[in-house]
Amino acid sequence: MNFITLSVIDVTIDRSIRLNHPIDELSHVVGSCNGLLCLADKANELYLWNPVTRQIKDMNGYKYTVVKNSDDDISVAFGFGFDPASSDYKAVRIVQKFDDNELVNRVEVYSLNEDCWKEINVELEIGLVDEPLCREVTGVNGSIYWFARKRPHDFGLVVLSFHMHSLNFCTIQLPDDLSLSPFYRWYDHEIGILQFKEYVALCCQFRGGCVIYTLLDGNCWCKNIYDC
Repeated sequence: MNFITLSVIDVTIDRSIRLNHPIDELSHVVGSCNGLLCLADKANELYLWNPVTRQIKDMNGYKYTVVKNSDDDISVAFGFGFDPASSDYKAVRIVQKFDDNELVNRVEVYSLNEDCWKEINVELEIGLVDEPLCREVTGVNGSIYWFARKRPHDFGLVVLSFHMHSLNFCTIQLPDDLSLSPFYRWYDHEIGILQFKEYVALCCQFRGGCVIYTLLDGNCWCKNIYDC
């Protein structure tokens, strides 16, 4: 079995298994796809890990180096997913820095097939994507999704998407009842972006149940309430 080949078996999983990851200074899991995990360490270096074969790949070679000084206001966000158009696993790195009170974005994309990072020229009309809530990220149907602020100093949120084949970003407005909620009120609930069937969805948990908003046709949200 090579690094990116996994078998699909029909089984029922009735217990959890603790995975002993090989990263000494693990920060968080950036994303998972087809059994592969993209991991970030505390130095913001990325690794691709196959827990079945226990192989790990260092995804180093950033084109843009971040040197954090005490006076710098820099944030870094990551995403990971599978591009079905090119049969390639890809990661994206967004570096954001305030320069003279303006938010400057640098974006680069990693291709597993090419085993390298490439910087792309894009303009992001959004604010920060690395707030504690915005660490929620998922890849669905060839695109990666994050929460992001509408503008650098705005408390309003949008969903930011990145199409891994066309290398284009776009923003998606939240469902009406969520977009009317102040940003700080979101911390009262468990909320995240996830894949629900073949769609990207927002899941908001509250006492006694949860609400799942499924994104249909790219801009229409379907709301479903589930009791726990």
